[in-house]
Amino acid sequence: MKLCVDAFDIENKNTCAMTVEKPTMCPICHTSFGGDYVSSQFIPTSNSNKGLVYVAYFCSCCSNMFFSKYSKDWNTHGYLLQSFPRKQKDKTFSKHISLLSPNFVKIYNEALQAETEGLTEICGLGYRKSLEFLIKDYLSFQFPDDTNEIEQLPLGKLIKEKIENRNIKILAERCAWLGNDETHYIRKHEDYNVQDLKRFLDSIITYIDSELTVLEALSIDPK
Repeated sequence: MKLCVDAFDIENKNTCAMTVEKPTMCPICHTSFGGDYVSSQFIPTSNSNKGLVYVAYFCSCCSNMFFSKYSKDWNTHGYLLQSFPRKQKDKTFSKHISLLSPNFVKIYNEALQAETEGLTEICGLGYRKSLEFLIKDYLSFQFPDDTNEIEQLPLGKLIKEKIENRNIKILAERCAWLGNDETHYIRKHEDYNVQDLKRFLDSIITYIDSELTVLEALSIDPK
């Protein structure tokens, strides 16, 4: 939807009429945007016909304000660059995973938020940490009498000695390798990146969720 605004020129102290593309979604609550235009400012570059336009909007769904940033060229049209602040829409996990390891869910989504914000050099550390919480909570569930030992042992040793499911063991081992690459100066697996780490991690989640679903099914008594 096109929106006509009279942007206040910060430098020349006058208004500049232009047309901008109204956002289709609120970057905070992720609902279709049906909010209100509030105000706009124009920041010219060395050439007064070009610059950046900041438009403030109010979202009636979440009752928050956000800004959209536009670039203005020679004509009167502003091209949308980005809207902010942005809140990442959290990844939803099954009830089994959420109950098994709520800290894993929290850490994973914080890493996802960092990735969304373009912090690609640190999000891998978060995914690596989430893997450790998931594996340790998974093993503590399987071996409740060994919980204290599981909490203290390094992740690599736990994967090698404690995980019985072969598929989870393979995936967790490789996922840990890729996660360690995100924490070290020199990468050992240059053909793989954070997206591969996430892909392996998602597969681990699927296997663990399947195991827990089978246990739930086994708990149902015949009638």
